[in-house]
Amino acid sequence: MRASWLPWFSVGTSIILLLGLWLVGGLMFSQVESAAEESLSDLEPRHARLAGLLDEQGRILADLEEQSRAVKDMVYPQGRDPNRIGADLQQGIRGRVGDAGAEVRGSSVSVAQPEDGEPFGRITVSLTMSGTLDAVRAAFFAIAEMRPVVYPVDARMQAQSLGQAEEGDQVLSLEMRFESLFLEGPK
Repeated sequence: MRASWLPWFSVGTSIILLLGLWLVGGLMFSQVESAAEESLSDLEPRHARLAGLLDEQGRILADLEEQSRAVKDMVYPQGRDPNRIGADLQQGIRGRVGDAGAEVRGSSVSVAQPEDGEPFGRITVSLTMSGTLDAVRAAFFAIAEMRPVVYPVDARMQAQSLGQAEEGDQVLSLEMRFESLFLEGPK
């Protein structure tokens, strides 16, 4: 009789072992599945951001190009000699003042190198000029159109008591300081 229950015992034990393995495998699969879902939920926002960046790549590149053009309008580029820039800036301002009908009585240029950690140096043009109010106004508008931008920094104005211009306009004398920025190269 002993021998008759042994095959059933073997079959039962095998079934119990298979059920145990199936249960352990199911638990392991459940843990792997939850870890995979967690990884996917972590990756999904990143993927969405990257997909958004790829979709906006053209607009981003166009914006960068526009910013690059704006910087070129604001500062002199890297690699040019600041003293040469200063001389050109002085000539440009003097030319615009003269073209506007005002008289340049004197000018000077100074170049200030960037301070530690700053990327921009300053070029200052000091100018003494005289002319009618209309000529001075026209000179200011002409200087304002210069690129890279020239900033007025300081102005002292006085009416000249000696001499009148045509049609009774009073002549003004001005001492002005203008500045422009240049980008310093790597040292």
